[in-house]
Amino acid sequence: MLALRIYEAQNPRLIMRSGVGLDWEQDDAVLNAAASLSQNLANGTSPTEPSFGSLVLLAASTTANISSSVVSRHLPVLIAYLQANHGIDALLAFLLRYLQPHPSASDKAVTVAAAYLPDDIVAALVPLIAPLSAAHPHPPTRLLLFRGVLKPLLQRTAPALRLTLYASLLAIDEDTAMYPQLRVSAIGLVREDVVGALRRSATDGDMLASPKMLQMLGPLILRPNPRDLFTRQDLDVEEWVKETEPARLTEALLFYYTLIVVDVDNKVRKAIFGLLSGRARESHVPDAGI
Repeated sequence: MLALRIYEAQNPRLIMRSGVGLDWEQDDAVLNAAASLSQNLANGTSPTEPSFGSLVLLAASTTANISSSVVSRHLPVLIAYLQANHGIDALLAFLLRYLQPHPSASDKAVTVAAAYLPDDIVAALVPLIAPLSAAHPHPPTRLLLFRGVLKPLLQRTAPALRLTLYASLLAIDEDTAMYPQLRVSAIGLVREDVVGALRRSATDGDMLASPKMLQMLGPLILRPNPRDLFTRQDLDVEEWVKETEPARLTEALLFYYTLIVVDVDNKVRKAIFGLLSGRARESHVPDAGI
């Protein structure tokens, strides 16, 4: 329950009812004592051979600085244990301490790029965290995985890689077919990210506030599955509403409506206008100035 305690401490306004069980104080005291002892013996340096044990001690420490270099050294351990779905509590606690709010997040003079995480860390972790956020049997842990780890990982990723990762979550492939709710929740992440990019004062060059975003993600969000959904004659509506596609389409429409409301300068919707104009020319219909 260490990860849940850290997440709830970092996000007190989001927690209506704690998911942490009782009688955790004694275990926490032992871990803190071990972490402090390890740090003192190492004189504040990390072990030369990262292991799951060193990761646990770093996760339990309230004073250790878990930087990108520390995470990079522990990346093979993180990948191995995430793939095996073992030691999830310690892994998530470690990542939560790493992803805690950037100290300069409130300083508007600091560029957004200063908070970007290394591409190799994000590219390795997102494909492992995303399925767990949909499949973990413990609801509070699913929330932690999605809101506490996956979301900040993506939002602190350089825009080019972020769009690629969003596309992988929105596409129909082996992972999203197994966990279709990923495609639904990913639209919400994209919507929040795009709205944030559009509302920032300086969005020039931001791929999330450009036609590139819609050209890349638009077909994945706005296209129904299957493509002939709205023209099929054999659709069993009673069965269809039990699937995830109605929820996904609802999120897609909310995404598009929000885009129309927020994108007042047509920074993103230029892609739609270009597409409509192209179709008008192809069909020899006069361009209506869209």
